[in-house]
This record gives sequence, structure tokens and C-alpha cells, in this order.
Amino acid sequence: MAAFDLATDLLSPGVFGVVLFFFISGFVMPMSAVGAFDFRRFWARRIFRIYPLLLCAFGLIWLVHGLTGGQWFPVLTSLSLKQWIANLLLVQDYVGSPAVLGVTWTLSLELFWYLVFSVVTHFGLDPNFKKGAVLAPALMLVLVTVSFVLGKRLPLGRIGMIYAAILGARAYYLFTGAIVQKAFVRDVLVFEAVTLATNGVEFGYFRHPNITLWQAVAPWSVALAVFAAVVLSPWLRTSRMIMARPLILGGVVSYSIYLLHPIALEASDHLLGRGLDGLLLGLGLTGILAPLGYLFVERPGQGLVKQMLRRR
Repeated sequence: MAAFDLATDLLSPGVFGVVLFFFISGFVMPMSAVGAFDFRRFWARRIFRIYPLLLCAFGLIWLVHGLTGGQWFPVLTSLSLKQWIANLLLVQDYVGSPAVLGVTWTLSLELFWYLVFSVVTHFGLDPNFKKGAVLAPALMLVLVTVSFVLGKRLPLGRIGMIYAAILGARAYYLFTGAIVQKAFVRDVLVFEAVTLATNGVEFGYFRHPNITLWQAVAPWSVALAVFAAVVLSPWLRTSRMIMARPLILGGVVSYSIYLLHPIALEASDHLLGRGLDGLLLGLGLTGILAPLGYLFVERPGQGLVKQMLRRR
């Protein structure tokens, strides 16, 4: 367990996973815009992609909280109606409301990326995100300079997630031949330099109560290296490791894993504590909940919106 704790401290797998997720999200979004882009269809599909499982997760948390007399998920005990609404709208972090489910902070950023992508694509503002690949790092450098000069720590990591999505979109356009490999490699190098600078100020010059400088720098750099390696290496993309069935199935249910694993870990903490046994139980429960969430919530929700759009 000590070795596991050391590995998690060095890599911060949660941050690594989120950064990699935004790279992949950026890559996937242009695929939804092939052909004629319909703004309303795009948003209908995105909303039904996120909210059915989110509402079920909130409902499950509320049910478990009640059945355990408030011992599990105690944050719900004092949660007001306004705070519930803030969580449902995914703005809890921006209005000072406690989070019902901690991982949902990324969903507000994902929705913002949807907004950026849909507006840019609908109005044809930036084909291939060529301007975005310049403006995003420029904005990050301006903000980190302002943060340093004013002596005020800014949430540059969250803004960097949108930048990661833009880089992911650039990778897609590399695959379609819209940009050349040299341009993408340049984008990758600029991304690394900019994120090193922003993380250096946000977690080095300033201090975070829970995250060290290394725990910020390492996952961003490793996630970038993994994503860039898969994009640039045909051999790696077709390797047995990447094409392994468990990895593919994990990708299919990845949203359910991400959203439901905190519930599984909460249960394992209360049942067995935070040792190795509790961790293994949490992983096992996640392995049960995630496929159920996909089969009975995610997939029916996607099917429902397809039927609605087809009728329309």
C-alpha cells in the first residue's frame, strides 16, 4: 500500500485522467460535426449524454444518504434547495455551494468546451482551430503574467482544460489531413511549455493546500506525452495494448466509471476503511456500477434523443 500511495502522490492519477479526458474530448468533438452541423441537434445530444446519468447519480446519493441516516454523504444534510439547483446546473464551484458529487467540477468545463466548439463550428469562425491553437496559449500566458504581477492565484488549471480540448481537436484535424504533422508537433511543444509555466506559478510560486508543484506538473506532462505518442505513432495506435478488449470496453463505459466511482469509494470507505481492502472493494463496486449505469441509463438516454431527433 505504501508503494501505491507513493505512485499516486507522484503521478496524481486523478489529474492525469482528467487532462487525458479533455484531450480525447477535443479529438471526438469534430467527429460530431462531419457534414452539415446542426446547432440544436448537437446540444440535444450533448445534454442527453451528460444529464441522465448525472441525475441518476444524484438520486442514488440522496437515497443512500437517507438509508444511512445521513452518515454517508453528510454534505447533503445541510444542503439547501438553491445549493441543489447550483449542483444540477453544475455551477456549484462558482457560487460557493458544496458539491454533491466532487467530480462534477469537470462537467461545467466540458459544457463550456461544447459551447466554444459549437459556436466556432456553427459560425465557421476558426476552421481547424488554427487561431485557437495560437489564442489559447497566448491567453494562458497573459493570465499567468497577471496572476504573478498581482500576487493573486488564478484557477489556470481549469482554463488549461479548454486548451487541452483545443489541442485534441488539432489532433483530429491532423488525422483528416487538414493540418500537417509539423504543425501538430509544434502545438504539442507549445502546450507543454505553456502548461509548465502556468503550473509553475499556480502551484510553485503560489501554494495549494492539497497539491504540490510536482503533483501538478507530472500528470499534465505525462498525459500530453501519452496522447501525443498515440496520435503520432501508427504502430502504437494499432498495438495490442491499445486495441485490447478490456481497454475498449473501459472506454465505452468511461463516463459511468468517472461519475459513479466516487459513490463506490464512499461505500468502501464506510464498510472497510481506506486501506487496501477498502480500495479493492471500491474498484469492484465501480466495476459493477459502471456497466449498469451504461446499460440502463447512458445507452437508453442516447437512444431516446436519437428517436426524438429522428421524429423531428
